[in-house]
Amino acid sequence: MLFVLALSCSVITDTALKIRYNVTFPLSCFLSSLAYIVLTFHSNNIDFVTKGLILTQCLVPASIIDFKTREIPDWIHVLLILVGLIRLNLPYSLIGALVIFVPCLIFTMISKGEIGGGDIKLLTACGFVLGLTGIVLGSIVGLTLFCTIHLLLHDHKKRHAMAPCISVGCFFAYLLIY
Repeated sequence: MLFVLALSCSVITDTALKIRYNVTFPLSCFLSSLAYIVLTFHSNNIDFVTKGLILTQCLVPASIIDFKTREIPDWIHVLLILVGLIRLNLPYSLIGALVIFVPCLIFTMISKGEIGGGDIKLLTACGFVLGLTGIVLGSIVGLTLFCTIHLLLHDHKKRHAMAPCISVGCFFAYLLIY
């Protein structure tokens, strides 16, 4: 049943990427296939692999769309919350969402919008999926990756997409905590 859900999510996200954002299917298919290989190599638990695959089906379009447009559509956050409902531990999920939301919101208010609203919603939704430990690890990895890339590009005036780095960090955290 979960595998059918993962397949459905893949079709929805790939269709949205192609129609709305003119992203070719091979890119999202390649990234999803790579994630599937990593997930199955990491564990033969079908629930773990399926939840990870659905998580990937949300993070891949978020990354691609943010890279192209510097925006993350709200439907991705909704899908991520639905992923969090799979094998839900409600207190753990809510704490994970709040622990990342509050500092991001405070930082955004202090820095006058350096972190976009889509990035905050993405981190919060990932916090709901990953819980406290996962989102702390995922955000540290993702934000470290983002800062490293930002420094290497030497273009400090230009805004860079944060979702690809957040996605890598959250996927990495998912592998480590489950």
